[in-house]
Amino acid sequence: MHWGPGNKGDKAGIHAKINAGDTPWVLGYNEPDMDKDRGGSHASPREAYDAWGNDMFQFANRGAKLVCPGISSYETDRSQFTGGPSGLIWLRQFASIGNNPAQFRCDAQAIHWYGEAGRGGRYQANLFINYVNRAHGIVNDIFRREVSAYR
Repeated sequence: MHWGPGNKGDKAGIHAKINAGDTPWVLGYNEPDMDKDRGGSHASPREAYDAWGNDMFQFANRGAKLVCPGISSYETDRSQFTGGPSGLIWLRQFASIGNNPAQFRCDAQAIHWYGEAGRGGRYQANLFINYVNRAHGIVNDIFRREVSAYR
């Protein structure tokens, strides 16, 4: 995984794994929509967009498949943690810059899901299913035509 934009990732380590045949996939940016205190790489959609090609294409050019940034499951325009967008809203803003999602050369999209504290299993399962369905719809809406045209 390339943790975050710019110098927030271990490029040499990823290249070593690609050389050894141990890394067919490289995840780009862990929770850029979350702050560092909560494990995120904390980058705006614009910051992530601006760094993506320099950070990630070097791995794709060597045969690794790219996974677009792994977003949190919070969905808001103004996160309590970063003050910026989060979750699927962050992803939609990231993908809309340049109006060409195929430019990211992603083969997959990572999402995180946290659920709600104090809720039972059936309720959590329904929340999870609804979130995955929403995420699936948004990711397909973002990448469907553009990515299939890229391939």
